[in-house]
Amino acid sequence: MIAVTIPRKFFTLRDLLPFTFNFADIEEGRVTIKRKDASLSDDEMVQLTRKNNKEFSSIIRRYQDALLRYITLSFCDNHTAASLIQEIFVTAYVNLNEYDGSIPFSSWIYRIAHKEIVEKLKEPQYSQEQNCDSSHFEKMVKGIITALPDCEHYTLPEIVYSLKRLQEKRLDIIVLKYSEGKSSQEISDIMELKHEAIKTLMLLAEDDIHQYLFSI
Repeated sequence: MIAVTIPRKFFTLRDLLPFTFNFADIEEGRVTIKRKDASLSDDEMVQLTRKNNKEFSSIIRRYQDALLRYITLSFCDNHTAASLIQEIFVTAYVNLNEYDGSIPFSSWIYRIAHKEIVEKLKEPQYSQEQNCDSSHFEKMVKGIITALPDCEHYTLPEIVYSLKRLQEKRLDIIVLKYSEGKSSQEISDIMELKHEAIKTLMLLAEDDIHQYLFSI
């Protein structure tokens, strides 16, 4: 359970962590996973961070690329993604002791990201209709075409157009499955919806994609 609310206008990750982490490096993709990080499990990283909070940098290095991709596909906006990821890591850092292992850590941190995205999309200046470089969607579209062969006759921009017309919750499920490679159970944990609800929403989302494409 995520119980702590952070007054974001007062705190950033730089304020909370006892070391400097350059988020400009994250935005430019210059942060790489150290060799020692790669050999550790998520649970081991959590335990190390609880003993020494400087180790949280390892969690950042492991998840910054994936979370940036997830946020970018949700917003179609690099600037929003780079800003929001700091809030996500602040929330994860402050609430790390609340993580009880009942779901995988990867699902827990994606759940935080999901909640932040949902809240941000409630703000009137954000929508999924923003202009966006289709290349952000390229990997995800390839996965969709593999799963939905009927889509292979359409161009990348056409499929991206259909994705951007999806309801927010349905797009989120599509992104988690086809971009992030999450299973139905993982998506259920992230979105805090029952497994059957996820399966139903997935079918509806895939049907919507077909309908939007056929209408082109």
